[in-house]
Amino acid sequence: MVYKYFEELDYLSHFIIYLDRKRYNCKRDVYLGDAFLSEEFWKNYRNLFERMADIDKLVIAHHELLIYNSLSFKNMSYQEKNLLNDFFQFRTNYYNEFVDYRSNIHLSSADLKWMLKDYAFYCESFIKMYPEIDSPLLEILSMIHDAVEELESKSLIKVPSLNRVEKFVWPNSWYITPSGYLYNSGVGHQEGNLTYPLRLICRCLKNNTMIPNKNNFEHIRKILKHRYVTYREYQNYAHLDYDLPTFVTKDVESITAGKAKMLYLDKEKVKKLSSNYSMKSYQKNLVTLVIGHLAAETSLFQSFSRLNNAKDKLEVVTKLCDMTNNKLDDIENWVLDLRDILVRYSGFHKIESIVDHTITTSSLNGIFEFKDYLDKGWNLHIIPGIVYDKTLDQLTEIDFHSYFVQKHFDQQLNQYTGKGKVLIKAKDCFLD
Repeated sequence: MVYKYFEELDYLSHFIIYLDRKRYNCKRDVYLGDAFLSEEFWKNYRNLFERMADIDKLVIAHHELLIYNSLSFKNMSYQEKNLLNDFFQFRTNYYNEFVDYRSNIHLSSADLKWMLKDYAFYCESFIKMYPEIDSPLLEILSMIHDAVEELESKSLIKVPSLNRVEKFVWPNSWYITPSGYLYNSGVGHQEGNLTYPLRLICRCLKNNTMIPNKNNFEHIRKILKHRYVTYREYQNYAHLDYDLPTFVTKDVESITAGKAKMLYLDKEKVKKLSSNYSMKSYQKNLVTLVIGHLAAETSLFQSFSRLNNAKDKLEVVTKLCDMTNNKLDDIENWVLDLRDILVRYSGFHKIESIVDHTITTSSLNGIFEFKDYLDKGWNLHIIPGIVYDKTLDQLTEIDFHSYFVQKHFDQQLNQYTGKGKVLIKAKDCFLD
């Protein structure tokens, strides 16, 4: 394939997205970490704190393995199973913190607020799972909302507002994915820069389990069809502390009302309901970033799924570390040289940030694939790739000194008519 010429790469300083400062940033409101809580506050919510013990019992009583292995679970609907999965996932992630909160008799106002929000999540989960006993749970949930609201009020120091709009220039960290999408590794979020997915892959290799062959192309197709990204899609990639400027359409209002109904909120509470889940952005650059990340994640998983038939996956990933200047001391805390793995093993093409108009690739067909770039004066740097040899059951580096590879490059170079320079690492070959 010949890769599309992305004009965005000629004007990277113009690759801007517009974000909306979150309310507390915009208004610069300050929340005290440990606001003074009067005796009257504790008296007002004494009933709530006593009744929270009932929630504790419900949280502890749910035995994950027993429920998942039960006949009733097998007969549950898809939505009911999702509710249970969300509940157990939340409990796994935050239960130890939850226990620490409950056992601390000197909670700060901030810790108390977060503890109450945990209780609110559990209440909402149980209301959905057990609608027949929702009445007492709704009472507790209403008291929690009131208590959190009062805590925030007592902790708040108001500061004059700033302009809501933030103009965000994306960092110069670009790739073209093997499938031909423009991908930026982002601003440090480890989902967006593929660190989390790569750690999951390495964990599979370490444990000798199958690597999932993830495919996001249907998701990409839907985004391109609708021409917008949602708040969740944007945050999954960027994880920035900003909201999306969005139009409040009838669709958004309908979703907001439905969410409020599901949470059993009254009209006053609806007004305070966060609309993050219904935010959408039609910004072309933001659409480019999100679909680029989805394409990059797909290419990463597909490149590693080739190793599913390897006899000793741990040996393979150990060798990959050695070949890409990484260490396998502790996969969970890997300091990853992502560029080397993405370009040399997974087939990505790096837009160099230090040398202008230069692409680094391990593709043997790079001179043909990047013809449009070379014709416009871009330079191409071809380095040896790393491939998995199924017959030998091992990773090997492409030998640029081999007869067939040299002959292949000689043929391409003899036919080359572009303006840019081509550097083949093992041959030190330049064309002016």
